[in-house]
Amino acid sequence: ADVLAWHAVLFEAFPKHAITRSEAASISNNDAIERLPPSRRAAARAVLTAYCAAFNQAFPHVKNLYECQDNPFLNKDGGVDLSGSATGTVGMSPTTPVCFSLPSILQGETDATGLCTIQLISVMQSCHNEILTSMNAAPGIPESTAPLP
Repeated sequence: ADVLAWHAVLFEAFPKHAITRSEAASISNNDAIERLPPSRRAAARAVLTAYCAAFNQAFPHVKNLYECQDNPFLNKDGGVDLSGSATGTVGMSPTTPVCFSLPSILQGETDATGLCTIQLISVMQSCHNEILTSMNAAPGIPESTAPLP
């Protein structure tokens, strides 16, 4: 929910086609919040705080970012390293560029930063479905908890 809540904030700050991918690489999460009306900023900061915590906790589970290619934003210990060096510990934060949060898939191109939240949501959906499948296999659990397609 935190990932999608942050997406909603970003989509409010950046209407469709409002920025380019290169601009997204130079605009921080904090900068995105500053584009919102002043009355929305405190709530957006709370959403960002929750999103950063959720991202940094869950993103190490995204082992492959594109098909079978290793996630370039994990360090050798499996921790988040958005620097791409695989040796640091640069996690999602208010100063991280929004390119890591804005979902982006372009046919024929692999934009690793734009795949981060897409793959994170995919991994979370798979975990969700595994839990529901195991619950359905347990005696006494109603079948109305079927996994999502």
